[in-house]
Formats: sequence, C-alpha cells, structure tokens
Amino acid sequence: MDIHQALDQLGLRKNKGTVYLAVLGIGQGSASAVAASAHLPRTTTIQILEQLVARGLVSYTTRGRKRMYSAEDPDHLILNLQDQLHVAKEILPELHSRRQSDHIRPRITIFEGAAGIRSIYEDVLAMHDKQLDCIYPQLLISEVPGGQGVHDFATRRIKIGISTRVLRPRDLTDAKGPGLTTNPRELREVRFSPAGLQLKSSVYLYDRKVCIISSKKENVGIIATSTDLYDTMKSLFNVLWEVSRFGPRDS
Repeated sequence: MDIHQALDQLGLRKNKGTVYLAVLGIGQGSASAVAASAHLPRTTTIQILEQLVARGLVSYTTRGRKRMYSAEDPDHLILNLQDQLHVAKEILPELHSRRQSDHIRPRITIFEGAAGIRSIYEDVLAMHDKQLDCIYPQLLISEVPGGQGVHDFATRRIKIGISTRVLRPRDLTDAKGPGLTTNPRELREVRFSPAGLQLKSSVYLYDRKVCIISSKKENVGIIATSTDLYDTMKSLFNVLWEVSRFGPRDS
C-alpha cells in the first residue's frame, strides 16, 4: 500500500501526511525547513505542525524565538489509535442507546434453513443489553438448534455475560433438560408458564428486537426490529413471568 494512502487511513489526511513525512525525513528543522521539504506554504505547514503536536506525533524545542520540530517515534501512531479505540468503547453504550430509541426504523428479516437459524443465534449473542428473555418449549430447542447447539449457545452466552430469563411449559419428557433449570452460575432463571399456554415457536427478546423461531418442520425464523413490537412483547412476557411458577434449580 502507498505510504500516503496508509497515512490517510490512519487519520493523516491530505497535507497532514505530507508534513508528517517531511518532519520524519529532515529529523529536526524549523517550520520553514519542513514547509520547503513538504512543498507547502509556511502558514499551512505551521497549522498542520500544531495539529501533529497536539496528537503527539511531533514535538518541538525552542531556540531563541524559533521552534525546531522533530517527529516522535512512529509507534505513537499505534498509541493514537489505541486512545481512539478506548474513547470509542466508552461511548458505545450511549451510541447504542440512542440508536435503540424511538427513532429506529422498523424492519423484519426472515431467515430460512439451518444456516439462517444459526445466523439468528449469532445475532442474539451479539446483543448489547446483556439481558435475554426467552419463551420456548423443550421439544423445540431439542430440534432447533439441537442438544449440542443449545450447549454451545449457553457456553458462549455465559462467557459473554448475558443473563437470561426462560419461560417454558412443564414438559413431561424432561423437566431438567440441558439449559432448562435455574442456575445463577450460568446466569439463568427458569419459570414454568401457566397451564394451557400452547407454544409452537421459540421467542427471544433483546436489543429492541423480537425473534421468533419455528419448529424444525417449518425451519424458519424472523427478527423484527421495532420498538413498539418489542415493548408489546416485553410487557406480555413480564405479565406471564409474574404469574408463572418457579422452575427447577440445578442442585
């Protein structure tokens, strides 16, 4: 890659990269010397040098009334990027919060087949809120994503730090199947839904999204990104949660 293009991608756009390379090349020199090497006007060069000094890429010493500029170790480029990454990580929660406001444009995405269903679970694991609410019967998750899929999903969820509330019917087949018991160590709380509630799809609520996955027979799932739909389903979930019985706990 051309050095000027690389510096441009690192934030030294237009003449900034040219001036930076000029300082590197002369070792130490006045603004006039840097301007001559960069083939730029002195006033423009001085403005850019001040910006490079502010970024820690260039420093200067004073000789009488003249500033002598020199480049810092190029490793400072990495330090600059690390600082920017740190700032970006700090403001990400606020940015996600604003994105997940009422200004979100509703959309529905349909996923088909095993690969599509796996994509849905990857989206769930990429959530930002770290709180997942689920409604599903054991029979469905034993089919989709299957026993090993459930184990892998739970392992990654726990590692990421996502807490989950699971609402499920009292299946006669296995009341203590994998991932279906309350276990604080695994960040999971389980309750039995009221009798008579027929569940033919799994439901996941997270990040202002409503995810519904059908049985293996239909093999389809959807993710609806909508504040109104999410708030409605979340309210229904909370009502069901309050009237549901406490599920089994791991011993």
